[in-house]
Amino acid sequence: MGRINAWWTDGAGELWCRLRTLPGGACPQWLRYDPESILLLPSTGL
Repeated sequence: MGRINAWWTDGAGELWCRLRTLPGGACPQWLRYDPESILLLPSTGL
């Protein structure tokens, strides 16, 4: 479980996200966004 706190698109058009793992995990890291391995959930209404 983690939280994406930033998005970035590189020069080739690849989408990257800065992922912080919870609770109190390692430092946030930039990962290439892969919808097969990173599931986005709504931030409200859960």
